Amino acid sequence: TLEAQLAYDADQLELILALKEYKDLGNTYADEWLAFSLKRLKTGAAQELAKTILETDSSLWWFSDKSDWWIKGKEE
Repeated sequence: TLEAQLAYDADQLELILALKEYKDLGNTYADEWLAFSLKRLKTGAAQELAKTILETDSSLWWFSDKSDWWIKGKEE
């Protein structure tokens, strides 16, 4: 079912996120593992998300705007 495919892809995307972070930190094996994970994706939506993940530096997931949010929290 579509629901099963989406759940499966969510698991694969979780792995892809972790592998991308490992790659950005210098793990030389991450590219090989990423290639296999990408081939397992079943839906176009997951493939698009994976493409965006691979194009984005993992440090920017948290610090993209370098704002004071990390110091002050959400301002009212």
